[in-house]
Amino acid sequence: MTLPARNQIVCAGLMAVPLAVLIGHSLYFNFVCDDAFIFFRYADNLLRYGELSFNPGQRVEGYTSFLWTVLIAAGMALGSEPIIWSLGLGLICGCATLVVVQRLGTVLDGLVEPGQPRGAIRLWRFVAPALLSVTPAFACWTSGGLETALFTLLVTAAFWRYWAESGKPSAVPWSGLLFGLACLTRPEGFLFFGLTLLHRLVDQGLRCSRRRPARRDWIWLALFLLPVLPHQLWRISYYGQVLPNTYYARVAGLEHEGRGLLYLQMFVRHYGLWIILLLLVVPRAQPGGRRVTSFYTHLATLVLVVMVYVAGVGGDFMALHRFFVPVIPLLALVLADELRNLHALAVPSVPGTGPVFWLCTPLRRFSLQESCCIAHHCRVAAWKPAVPRGWTRSAISSGSPSRTPPSVVGWLNTRTRTLGSRPPLPGRFPSTAACGLTTCTA
Repeated sequence: MTLPARNQIVCAGLMAVPLAVLIGHSLYFNFVCDDAFIFFRYADNLLRYGELSFNPGQRVEGYTSFLWTVLIAAGMALGSEPIIWSLGLGLICGCATLVVVQRLGTVLDGLVEPGQPRGAIRLWRFVAPALLSVTPAFACWTSGGLETALFTLLVTAAFWRYWAESGKPSAVPWSGLLFGLACLTRPEGFLFFGLTLLHRLVDQGLRCSRRRPARRDWIWLALFLLPVLPHQLWRISYYGQVLPNTYYARVAGLEHEGRGLLYLQMFVRHYGLWIILLLLVVPRAQPGGRRVTSFYTHLATLVLVVMVYVAGVGGDFMALHRFFVPVIPLLALVLADELRNLHALAVPSVPGTGPVFWLCTPLRRFSLQESCCIAHHCRVAAWKPAVPRGWTRSAISSGSPSRTPPSVVGWLNTRTRTLGSRPPLPGRFPSTAACGLTTCTA
């Protein structure tokens, strides 16, 4: 067996540990959020009536993620229960994100030490996946039945491919396609792409003083538009709107003042040290020179702008920082790199202690007790997959308030165009009859 093949086996064994931890951590939460049933209803109507609508005949884009809805519909078409299918997809996306973060660490090592041998095992590359596997927010929203895990995977993979393609003129810029798929998953994908486009323009201007885009840049943009442009044209022709109706309902019907800052404050309280390390690493001189500084500048811009954006739109009512989960893998990479630097300063004469050093460092504000309490709340309050077969499909089709979670009934105003732009009275939700909603009896 050759050395590279043996190293690949060792790397696979090392990655199996955080993957197993994440699977167990996610199954510890093991819940389906009530908002997931909105996706299930749209997917069910797509299969039954060929309409991507909450109620047949009413073309309203009341879902946030087109790609997640299509994936749910694909699973239902194959005969899978949507609850089990959505949980399985989320778990697969979470595990894939760990692998992508490990590969991103490899890219960072290549920027810091360009001359290192290809295929060499660097144990520090596995610290960031290990950190993610024990992070309650990441593990929680790997479950839940929502598109959070898929969106996190796509934006992390796009960031990885963007920097893996950097400095390789012959590489196909697949990061553009990944950013495009992220835009089909959540509207925030456009924010990630726009910031990356800005970084690309500034970086090229500083590096080679070239004002006109190269052929490779046009290919990157074309791959981004490949899924985005047809979907946007279809959205305008089918729904008659540029953005999902959920956006208009959120902007028109929610009070953002103070709530977004509170949401941001909770995130900073639990992950403040991670953010502080990010702010300290950017202005510091890096061993890899300008490219490493550019890497961290790009990463910090994504994280900080997303934090400001989430606070600006009012955050989220759900626990464990769902809207911040897409940037947690990037923060975990920064924390792992800083732990490596700290280890080099603290114990330079003890080789081989790096893989366990971070386990002894009290860096986490989120305790296991808090994670257990939230997981218990998820199991008590959320819908479990252990339900009789066929119950999910009938509940989705009937739309009966007695079989629908209260928050779904409360947010039915986002499924109608008139109520989406007209907020309900404070502290009161309109009934389904007031919304003009009808139930499906077929």
